[in-house]
Amino acid sequence: MQVVKDLVRDSRKKQSCFIKKKEAELKRSNDEAAIICSVSAIIASQSSIWSAKQLRLKTKEMTNVQVSTRAVLNVLKTKMKLNYRKIKRVAHAGNSERCKVLRHLYARKMFQIYKEDRHVVNIDESWVPHFDFRRRCWNRSG
Repeated sequence: MQVVKDLVRDSRKKQSCFIKKKEAELKRSNDEAAIICSVSAIIASQSSIWSAKQLRLKTKEMTNVQVSTRAVLNVLKTKMKLNYRKIKRVAHAGNSERCKVLRHLYARKMFQIYKEDRHVVNIDESWVPHFDFRRRCWNRSG
């Protein structure tokens, strides 16, 4: 609503100011369309979006439109309802001292069990969460 008031006031004062604002709005809408086009292309190719700078360069490459990083972030958040989470790098602890000691103790225990002529059944339970039927939504509409 405030934009309309400003435009009406400016149109009364100066016609050139009105034209400049109209051109700026047209440029902004063209930039938004270019950004949406490049984001859609990246999503369609099932690639990851790592940074706004990457997206800005992709927009320049695809549509030959120079856009700002702020415009990219604004379009991603407001128009496309996308957000991001920063990924933290975590050191691989596979060969830490603690893991080596635990593997050693496990091996000693297993050798002791095998020495007593016992049978060991190893069950892989990594598939269990995939079949958790409690999460399924039973309410169907339509």
